[in-house]
Amino acid sequence: MFLSARVKKLTVWTATIAVLQMTYQPAWADATTAGGLPIAPSAVADTTAEGYLQQIAQYTNATMVSVSNIPTYLLAITQAMVSWINPDTTNTTANLQNAFTGYYIALSLSTNFQPTYATALTADIMSAATTTNLPSANDVTYQTVLGTKFFNPDPRDTGTGTPTDSIYNYLKNASGGAIVHMIPSSSWNGTANDQAKYSAFYNTTTAVETYNAYVMSELASDALAGVPANQKTLTDMANGSNLFTQIASEGLGVVLRQILMFESQSFVVLTQMLQTQKQLLETQAMTNTLLMNSGVTSEGLLLRKAVVKTQAY
Repeated sequence: MFLSARVKKLTVWTATIAVLQMTYQPAWADATTAGGLPIAPSAVADTTAEGYLQQIAQYTNATMVSVSNIPTYLLAITQAMVSWINPDTTNTTANLQNAFTGYYIALSLSTNFQPTYATALTADIMSAATTTNLPSANDVTYQTVLGTKFFNPDPRDTGTGTPTDSIYNYLKNASGGAIVHMIPSSSWNGTANDQAKYSAFYNTTTAVETYNAYVMSELASDALAGVPANQKTLTDMANGSNLFTQIASEGLGVVLRQILMFESQSFVVLTQMLQTQKQLLETQAMTNTLLMNSGVTSEGLLLRKAVVKTQAY
């Protein structure tokens, strides 16, 4: 009711402004022009009484024509306003709603299937693991990051001391941080060239491992903070039948506010996607670096053959 009253007031004000503009529009606007610009009445009419009467008649005629068009203008404005208020009963909107709902249902089923398959595959991969021969199984399964431990409770937790942080241990294993590398030392007896090569290997590998740890820790932080659950809630709202019903039946003012709210969240998601793409690019670059690093041995062999003449067999 409040929105309808406001629309009625807006219609009246709009019509009033339109009438005033049309009423006070100079009658000589359609008179003789010079260079596309209207010529003032004094330039196209004489100053006699008959001339003034002629101008008055022109003004009066233009005013009456404008006033006679008021019902047409009011009808057009009213129709436009009513179209904004009335519910959308078109088949196009209904078909779009059904298509969006069906697509969302399919996505929901896929999301529900993934944990089921992941859990089953993890169980097969770790089929030989027991709390005796592999008590650290939670440290090597990704489901631990999502809150589902392979062994629950963790067999290493006896109720005393600090509980095992299996999420941290998984991130350490997945990022390569559990691989121990000997720190270069100036006390080594190898040649300067060999020591320099190992130092380069150590520096490159460690740099990549720390980046891996950063990326993996962000994924874990999102899971611990409940970001996936909140995203699912917003997805449910955006694809739910209630929102589609509101869009088709509620006033456009309410719908536009909701659209703006979701648009702000879209900006957040797009920003996260851009960040993820940059991280993927950096990860690919580091993968190339590791491939080059792993080829140092082959490079040394080729270099040795190129420098030292070897006997042909």
